[in-house]
Amino acid sequence: MVLVPLDDFPADRATAIRDRLAADYRLPISVAESLSIHDETFDPASNQLVAESVVDELGALHPEWQGGVLVIGLTTTDMRIEGRPDWRFAFSYRVSDGVAVVSSANMSVLLDFGEGARWNRFGKMVLRQVAFLYYGLQPVTNPDDLLYNTILSTGDVDRIADHL
Repeated sequence: MVLVPLDDFPADRATAIRDRLAADYRLPISVAESLSIHDETFDPASNQLVAESVVDELGALHPEWQGGVLVIGLTTTDMRIEGRPDWRFAFSYRVSDGVAVVSSANMSVLLDFGEGARWNRFGKMVLRQVAFLYYGLQPVTNPDDLLYNTILSTGDVDRIADHL
């Protein structure tokens, strides 16, 4: 498994996520060098990354996913899913082939004190991608479970567990 910081994503956050996943789940995981893909995947009309384009670009630049290595892009830029025009933004997007992207852009709320809550939410969303793509787990209907099938707000992210 490889975490790929995109554009201005903080390398120390990627390393902290890697360390937690490696320690808690004994996963073989690394952090790749940061990639600059913003221009190729950015939609100036919405001022957001297009999730499908990010995953396509990430897969092209990290072909190891074809050998079964999970590749997760990490970004601070707002993101939308083209296939979900009814959503204003997306926290994450994944394809079953083993490539995903997670955005921290909408993970803060007005009542957060400091960045801790934002990065805790982000860590949960990365772990969800690992659960679905690495472990092959399926979504569930329990709104408190990390694998809850409908995550549409920071409240949903706060409610779910932070572990498998």
